[in-house]
Amino acid sequence: MLPYTIGHYFVTSKQPKPSASHAEFKKAEEDIKAFTSRLLSIKGKRTPTSLHRELGMLLWEKCGMARNEAGLKEALKRIPELAKNSGKNVNVTGEGGELNQSLEYAGGSLTLWNSPSCFAGCPASPRILRRPFPRGVPDARREAQRDDQNFAYVAAWEYQGAGKAPVLHQEPLVYEEVT
Repeated sequence: MLPYTIGHYFVTSKQPKPSASHAEFKKAEEDIKAFTSRLLSIKGKRTPTSLHRELGMLLWEKCGMARNEAGLKEALKRIPELAKNSGKNVNVTGEGGELNQSLEYAGGSLTLWNSPSCFAGCPASPRILRRPFPRGVPDARREAQRDDQNFAYVAAWEYQGAGKAPVLHQEPLVYEEVT
């Protein structure tokens, strides 16, 4: 029942407007200004779009449905290199005090790339090497076969913080009506 009522509560209740004088608000504002200033000062040779497309192609070619262990390992090596390069070689055009889509795109992309949990659910995550193939094990006819012995579970990775290994939580899939 809660999912149906909570939306109504937030729409109809009057919440006090948060104060912009709070210390955390001021700190966040300063952090954003520093981040924006840093992005605008880099003056590299690559556009935010070109870096983002390169990442997209890497994920498509090495981590897609036709992935394999060698491709995933290559992606695991190249993604940190791209992330590092993106912060040093990006060129954001325009100014910081105006509507700037290039700045917005670069900020979003770099924030994502440099996030410690960026690729937690990505096929290039080291955790995905537990199952480097998509959906099933290919048989001689190159068709995916189920592997319920090893993969009949629901899983969620719990982020433990920057620099810490995530924890895998698993629950077995139990089929009561259909095998």
